[in-house]
Amino acid sequence: MKKPYARFFEFEKYFFFGLIVLHVLPVFSLSYYVTHDGPAHLYNSNLVSQLLFSKSSPAAVFFQFTPEVVPNWMGHLLLGFFNFFLPASVAEKIFLTLYIVLLPLAFRKLVLSINEKGVWASYFIFPFIQSFTFHIGFYSFSIGICVLLFVLAWWNKNKEMNSPKKMMVLMAAMLVLYFSHLFVFLTAFLCIIGLMVWEQFLESRFSIKSFFTDKKFLKRMLLFFLSAMVPLLLTMFFLFQQSAPSHFTMPNRAYVAEWFSDVRPLISLDYTAEKVFAKPLFYVYTIVFISAVAGKIKSRKKKSKSFIESSDAWLIFSVIMLLAFFFVPDDMASGGVIGIRFCLMSYLFLFLFMAAYSRNVFLVSCAMASVIVSFLLMQERYPSLKSLSDEAGDFASCANYMKNGSTLLPLNYSDNWMLNNMADYIGAEKEIIVLDNYEASQVHFPMQWKKGNNPYQIVGNFGTSNRPCVELAKLKRVTGVDIDYVLLMDQPAELNDSCTSTIGKQLSEQYDLLYSTPGKHGKLYQLKTRRGERR
Repeated sequence: MKKPYARFFEFEKYFFFGLIVLHVLPVFSLSYYVTHDGPAHLYNSNLVSQLLFSKSSPAAVFFQFTPEVVPNWMGHLLLGFFNFFLPASVAEKIFLTLYIVLLPLAFRKLVLSINEKGVWASYFIFPFIQSFTFHIGFYSFSIGICVLLFVLAWWNKNKEMNSPKKMMVLMAAMLVLYFSHLFVFLTAFLCIIGLMVWEQFLESRFSIKSFFTDKKFLKRMLLFFLSAMVPLLLTMFFLFQQSAPSHFTMPNRAYVAEWFSDVRPLISLDYTAEKVFAKPLFYVYTIVFISAVAGKIKSRKKKSKSFIESSDAWLIFSVIMLLAFFFVPDDMASGGVIGIRFCLMSYLFLFLFMAAYSRNVFLVSCAMASVIVSFLLMQERYPSLKSLSDEAGDFASCANYMKNGSTLLPLNYSDNWMLNNMADYIGAEKEIIVLDNYEASQVHFPMQWKKGNNPYQIVGNFGTSNRPCVELAKLKRVTGVDIDYVLLMDQPAELNDSCTSTIGKQLSEQYDLLYSTPGKHGKLYQLKTRRGERR
């Protein structure tokens, strides 16, 4: 006969899985689940497929693969695979579902590898699923976080590295982490090094000498370095050869402190509205953290054990990430928005420390609070996501009126930052060259503009301004390729500045109005010389 706790634990698993399903539902309740960078990633995954499998792809005129082995491939490969046999909007949903399912499962696995009785701490992850990094569209980073948590859980069970099979698994995992995102690879690498050093420190009873004389420790360290050697070399090459110059603006300490106490990783679409739900969790986490410290002290006194234990490493990692959040510039190694990633990891590592030491009464209370806040945040965001979905469908309908192999210049007039990349949905399935492609200007993505064919440097400031100034005919003069279509996105009717007037004049002289979207968000203009061509 099963013990009551065993029966309860079996039921609890299904409750956890049920919550995962509920977090997936919003993705499939919308025609498009829009994230900020998501449309660009989806479009570029289509470009990757075109350049790989079509020798005559029109994309080859403007784009080429980044010649170096850069990170950020994983999201593009997965999206490209799903998009190969599914409609683009569905492919994106499958990708997002994969992340939404894997993140809580990975975090739960890591929690249980630390303390099987701390299972309720795994529920802390739910409000962090649809977090800032998720809604801003950091797809490779998001998948990388899932892999990172699985790798750390695997390491907790296989840290001896006593077989070639384990070494091969770790080698593959470290490569996947590198091609997911540089941040998660370096986090995994430093965490595993930290865990080995910390455990050696404890086993040797705080002897520094043992780090240089313990052959077993040195062998494990060597095997790990060998397992991570290839991505380490790739990282060094990328950092020293390919990173774009950064301004290294130091973060404002007071501002960053407020972000941490607001649990900034949870806030994505509306800071003021979502802060109402996120802020209380900070106080809940503080209470649980105090209970974890108290539980640790009480347990050690009762069992007469050393106060310092292996699970304390997670608190150390959390503090290191927090310090990085306060002191590391937000734009490094060609990447941006780095601080929020440190903040996210600081919280996740803190939860692991809580899982190791907090009493169940506190863990259960925090678990329920986390789940409630997660659903409240989803409810708060849903109207905005529904509106974005409608606009995405509105703009995507333009693809039905455009010829394969044509070029499209989107001119975005909206003040909503979430629309910055939305026109890329138009090129997510067909062979349409969307000239607003920020990824191709970055050194850490698979695709880049061919030299001399970058429209940002030729046509005007359409990629950086919602009041663009452009010269439409200049692309043909420089590259020999026409701008076949121009899409005006949410252009206010009353706008009459000089740039808008100039664009209006160019459109009236060179283009015809081809299509107005059903939702009245966009107007698609076609080059006069293309009139009468079949799509």
